[in-house]
Amino acid sequence: MHPIERLLPSLHVGERVSVRAVEHGSPTDVIGFVTALTGDTLSIVDRRGVVHTLAWDAVSAGKRVPVSRGRDPLRTPPALLTQLVAAALGGEASETDAADGPGSAGPHRAAPVGPVWVARIVDVLAGRPAPETVAPWGERASFGGVRARVEGEWVVALGCTPGEPGWLGPVVDACWWATRANARSVCLVVEDPSDAAAEALAGAGFARLG
Repeated sequence: MHPIERLLPSLHVGERVSVRAVEHGSPTDVIGFVTALTGDTLSIVDRRGVVHTLAWDAVSAGKRVPVSRGRDPLRTPPALLTQLVAAALGGEASETDAADGPGSAGPHRAAPVGPVWVARIVDVLAGRPAPETVAPWGERASFGGVRARVEGEWVVALGCTPGEPGWLGPVVDACWWATRANARSVCLVVEDPSDAAAEALAGAGFARLG
C-alpha cells in the first residue's frame, strides 16, 4: 500500500499535509496545502508560497496535519496589534492617496478604528472543510467587503460587519487564505460598538481586546 493511500478518506485538494519525499534528488520533508493531485504527482504549496510537485513514487510517508495552533492571541502585546492594524489601514490610505493625487489625505486616514477582536485561526476554521482554492498569494486580498492583510503570524481583517447575515463567511475565507502563509491568529477591526455585534463576535469565538 502506498503511504498516501493510508490517508482515509482519500486525500483532497485543499487539505494540509506533511510528507517525506525525494525532491531534486534529495530527501526532504514538505508541510503545506495540497494544490493539485494527478495520477502521477502531488503538488503542495508551503508557507513561503513555493509549490512542490512530487512524484508519487518519490513519497515515502505522509499524513494530514491540522492548521497550526500558534500562540494565545489574548497575550499579544497591545503595541504589536496597534502596529499591525496601522499597517493594514495605512496601506489602504497610501493606495487612496495615489489615486486621489499628491497632497490628498484620502478617506481612509480619517477612518475610525474601533475595538479589535482576536481569535486563533485554527478555532475559527474548526470543523470547516478546506477550500480547494484561495485568493492569490500576497500580502493583501479582499473577500466580499472584507479586506485582509497578512504579516507574520497575523491576519488583520477590515470591513467586518458582525451580526449581518453571512458576515462570518468572508472572515473564514480570509483565514483560509492567510493560514497558507503561516498566519495563526486573526484580528478583526470592528467599528460597530453595538451589543448585537459583540454578541455575534463572541458567538463566533472571538475575544475583545481594548
